[in-house]
Amino acid sequence: MGEKDFLNQLEADVDLTTSGVSAFPIDFGHANPNKGRGTPLEVEATIKTPGVGTSILFDLRDCDTEGGAYVVIAQSRVYTGAELVAGKLVQIPLPDEHRRFLKWGRTPTTMTGGTADVFLQP
Repeated sequence: MGEKDFLNQLEADVDLTTSGVSAFPIDFGHANPNKGRGTPLEVEATIKTPGVGTSILFDLRDCDTEGGAYVVIAQSRVYTGAELVAGKLVQIPLPDEHRRFLKWGRTPTTMTGGTADVFLQP
């Protein structure tokens, strides 16, 4: 975990109890930027308040247009609520190939607590 660039922030204080995707995508500026091929990049969620509940799955989604249909391109493993302690980092490497717009998603199963900040990080 290094310095955070707020231009690369996908979410702040996101509620981990509901399914969803980041409201605002990261725009790489052109089609098929494939940023995963150079310096390795990952999306990093830092747990702020502990997770409470059964389990949660995190993912990355991409699309050619900002308002289009986003498709899952990478996933984390399933985490239990007990694993999501404050300060825990959940990291998903950016695949070698991806499209222009990137979002972060979450799918909880009976989670009743937990928040996170999410950034694209080198």
